Amino acid sequence: SANLSSLLGVSYPLGSYGVLNSDTVQFFYRQLSPEYRGGYLRFIQQYISQIPIPPLAPDDARYTAITRPVGQLLAQQAALAALDTAHGLNAERKAELQEIIRVLDGQVNQAVAAAYGVEIP
Repeated sequence: SANLSSLLGVSYPLGSYGVLNSDTVQFFYRQLSPEYRGGYLRFIQQYISQIPIPPLAPDDARYTAITRPVGQLLAQQAALAALDTAHGLNAERKAELQEIIRVLDGQVNQAVAAAYGVEIP
């Protein structure tokens, strides 16, 4: 089984998380792949290989604009998951982390859209 980065033909795995989870690629992918019960998508090679991935290099500002918030997003999601499993759940901290995740997700979406040359209203 090939890993996702090799299927996409990219050398930036952290960025591929951001690209694949972006609203831009989700919209494109929904045109290719059938939806399953509940609106879920199945990411298989037949469809993934058709996603046009923007060529980005580590010295490209677009690369940093995608990978930096993705790294922060993954860290915040891990903190939220740890908080969810801890005893004495702190509702205020959970809400704070969820807001940070929402903002970071928006940053990733904007950066990916910009890498594709499209605007998000």
